Amino acid sequence: AEIALAGEWQTTRKIGETFALPNVTVTGAAEGYTVECYLVTPDGATKAITEALTLEQYGTYYFRVMVTDKHNVVTKSWKFTVEG
Repeated sequence: AEIALAGEWQTTRKIGETFALPNVTVTGAAEGYTVECYLVTPDGATKAITEALTLEQYGTYYFRVMVTDKHNVVTKSWKFTVEG
């Protein structure tokens, strides 16, 4: 499976900004696949996300998408930094 995001990825964001869940496109996965989205925060916590949230910590975040189908699991991550 291939995972892509719609639109341009912002590598720098501001503290207090709302992180809206990007539109995820999956191609090549077997029928019946599932998509899970996670945000890894600067303190190392991993949160499953299904809606927008406020960026409350400075530092490096990772938005991670996991696609599972009957054959395998594929993950892809996008990095961004939160500044003042």
